[in-house]
Order: sequence, then structure tokens, then C-alpha cells
Amino acid sequence: MNLTFVRAFTENELDDADLSIIEFGRRNPQALVISEDADLLMMCHLFRLKGFQLSEFLLFLVNQDLLSKRDAYNSIKQLRAWKNIGKKHFKLLKHHLHKIS
Repeated sequence: MNLTFVRAFTENELDDADLSIIEFGRRNPQALVISEDADLLMMCHLFRLKGFQLSEFLLFLVNQDLLSKRDAYNSIKQLRAWKNIGKKHFKLLKHHLHKIS
């Protein structure tokens, strides 16, 4: 991996909290990073950490019967209200949520 790229990327895109999450994940191989921050998830991928998008993880929990559809929908709606996800992504998630039996 090109460390110059990583250093330039981290200085421009990630804050101290993101860097501490990555460091924690590197020290703990069982750590799971769940975020809506695309830059953080890209860095997790570069460091071979387990990282998942929060909205997709909610669908996984519903699919495994660990979270009700109603709670997942309300969470996704809240993410949209906070502007963490775009309108297009919100509609796609609602569509996938309705397809889960």
C-alpha cells in the first residue's frame, strides 16, 4: 500500500475520531466498524478491517430477525432526516426493506 497516498488521504478526508476508530480496529482484529462515512469505510477496506455501511447493516439485522422492520425503517428515516444518506439511497433501502419477508 502506498503510504504517501494514505497520509495525504487521511490529512484531507479523515478527522481524529476516524483515525482513532481505524487504530482501534487495527489493534483488535475482532472489531467491526459500522459507519455511513464513505471515507472511513474506504480506509477500513485499505487496512483490511471489517467495515459495513450502517444502513446496509440494518437490513442485515432485519434479515436475520434481530431487528424489526418497523425499527429498521424508523432508523433509516432518521438517517435521512440527519442527511447521512441521500434521497436515492433512502428510497433504495425502503425498497429492499419491503422485499424482506
